[in-house]
Amino acid sequence: MDDLNDLFARSDIVSLHAPAIPETEKMVGEEQLRRLRPGAVLINTARGALIDHEALYRVAQEGKIQVFLDVTLPEPLPAEHPLRRLPNVYITPHMAGTGYYGYWRIGAWTVQAVENFFADRPFEGEVDLSRWEQLA
Repeated sequence: MDDLNDLFARSDIVSLHAPAIPETEKMVGEEQLRRLRPGAVLINTARGALIDHEALYRVAQEGKIQVFLDVTLPEPLPAEHPLRRLPNVYITPHMAGTGYYGYWRIGAWTVQAVENFFADRPFEGEVDLSRWEQLA
């Protein structure tokens, strides 16, 4: 935890990219959030479970940091949740890949993966099933 605390203390921007597994549940709590410098930015596009949302509210309401959440717990965050009322907290709908271009890219990627599979070639994005529990 010392490395994580040090990272928060030294960073102007922290962007979370970790899976939701027991070891990462609420890995960002009040201790880490209070180490952020005034004006720092916290971004979570990974999983909502990584952040203690009650601690985030306590720290964010002070207005010293900017918070960008593409994921929350629960998802979507209820309309009455106090984080939604803070001017320094921005919540986007977790919708990566949707829309015309997102669907087109997903379709093209899938076709390429199937072609590579049947040609006995490796393909981009292949999942190593031995690491399944660690994947986001």
